[in-house]
Amino acid sequence: QQQQQPSQQQQQQQQPQKRFRIVALDGISDTANLGSLIRTSSAMGIDAIILSDDCCDAWYRRSVRVSMGHVFRVPIVRLESAIAADHGDGGCGNGGSDSGRGMIDVLKRLGEIGITTHAAVIDEDAQLLETVTVTNINDNNANGIKTHNNNRGWCCVLGNEGNGIRSSVAKACHFRIRIGMAQGVDSLSL
Repeated sequence: QQQQQPSQQQQQQQQPQKRFRIVALDGISDTANLGSLIRTSSAMGIDAIILSDDCCDAWYRRSVRVSMGHVFRVPIVRLESAIAADHGDGGCGNGGSDSGRGMIDVLKRLGEIGITTHAAVIDEDAQLLETVTVTNINDNNANGIKTHNNNRGWCCVLGNEGNGIRSSVAKACHFRIRIGMAQGVDSLSL
């Protein structure tokens, strides 16, 4: 008896769905920090980087140099308005939206398609990074935002060097997370 080959649709249903890993950057102001984040994201296999409209320019020469060319390996998307490097501000934005509206809209859209969003903060009441699991991602979250059982990945939002993530952007995330720090270290550069 002849064995029937599975259809292309059946093959696609049997394959595990890709889980996306995204980094979103809210208001990063130093091009060296941005270049370092791009290089680190590339090393970690991040699928895409999202920049708020007031982030410094990922393609500014200092950022490109510090990224060691990884700026050309990871897809990078800037939200809302583009910031030209010829503003005389070292590639850093001095305008942009104070409300973070573009980032909030993107985070909501990511949630709608099943990508869980995390705001990296220094707040003591935020969930420790090492306790985040796929299992508890589908539980009720701190910000009261609906999560999906069809988890398609995650997006971690990192904030400005001095001020962190805008509160409106952090509130748009499913969870607030923090990295446990050794005694005497209050935060990382971002």
